[in-house]
Amino acid sequence: MFRIAIALILSQGFATAADTWNVRIEVMFQPTPQARLQSQSWSRVFNQMGRTARFRSGFSGEKTRLEDSTAGRRKSVLAVGLLNRDGTLSFTGRTFRLTQPKPLQEWLDRLGQHGARGPASESATWGLTEDQFTTVLQLLGRRVKQPIRLNSAVTVIDSLELSPRFNVVFEDSARRQITSVPGPDESTTAFSGLTTGSVLAACLARYGLGFRPESDDRGDFILRVVKGGEADNLFPVGWRSTRPIMHVLPRLGTVIPVNLEDRPLDLLARQIGDELRIEHFFSDYALRVAQKDPKKLIYSRPPSRVTVQQLIDSVSTKHDIGISPRTDEAGNVFLWITSRDEYNAFRKRFANAVPPPK
Repeated sequence: MFRIAIALILSQGFATAADTWNVRIEVMFQPTPQARLQSQSWSRVFNQMGRTARFRSGFSGEKTRLEDSTAGRRKSVLAVGLLNRDGTLSFTGRTFRLTQPKPLQEWLDRLGQHGARGPASESATWGLTEDQFTTVLQLLGRRVKQPIRLNSAVTVIDSLELSPRFNVVFEDSARRQITSVPGPDESTTAFSGLTTGSVLAACLARYGLGFRPESDDRGDFILRVVKGGEADNLFPVGWRSTRPIMHVLPRLGTVIPVNLEDRPLDLLARQIGDELRIEHFFSDYALRVAQKDPKKLIYSRPPSRVTVQQLIDSVSTKHDIGISPRTDEAGNVFLWITSRDEYNAFRKRFANAVPPPK
């Protein structure tokens, strides 16, 4: 059925004094007398918010949506909604009432500040456009060849020799964390062959830190280092594979003889990594917070034959930790060992997500 849209915008978009994005709003409605009266009431509400409205015809079959667009440094966000029969407005899963305009105003202010993707700290791609996200993954997809100095988060970043298109910024929370969590005075070549993005995320996690990539005004990128973990929408320590894990890592299904007596987790993890022919890494800070010391977590098992996956599951359950194969930006597999909370947060985040293209 044909629908008319009330376009609550100026021809060039409309921004309040606090907006960094020009907010453009369109609301579709059925052209009945009652709906016209409701649209007039909504128009007054928008005017009271300081957002000018004009009306235009819509298109048959239009759907609610949010869209960002940029032209040079000019940024606009388009919000297309629907005026429902009961007089409420709906925008991509959100519903607003005439008698309660404050939630709508707060949402519009949020769009004006952050665009359709929302704040970088909440966006699945950290506020980056598709092209920017692809570029970041390409820049972070370079394989690590040099040793990584683990003394601190700063020496890790220096060791990685990041692209000059990245400007690293430490938030205050990260600076405080650096001083409270010292690293070992050593270097490692264990990350050689893996890609920069996953290596940086894994190394920062040793100190309870992570990072988010953001765009800057010059067309380059900021790597914002913050205190946090898997539940804080940071660049992930590896990705979940889009292919069945047994296809990616068939040795998980290999049956092996085991006869383990009082084997500490750090040595057992090395054995599992050797069986899978991949490197293994510990999330030191998360395990320490969870009071899980790999040198003190002891595992025993009488003589038996199990698959490597069954052994991993048994050890994870016994010690209430998370052991999972992950892929880097190029599809290389490694084993990540972390706390149960961090493991669950990672699985929840990527329940319906896919890793970047190879």
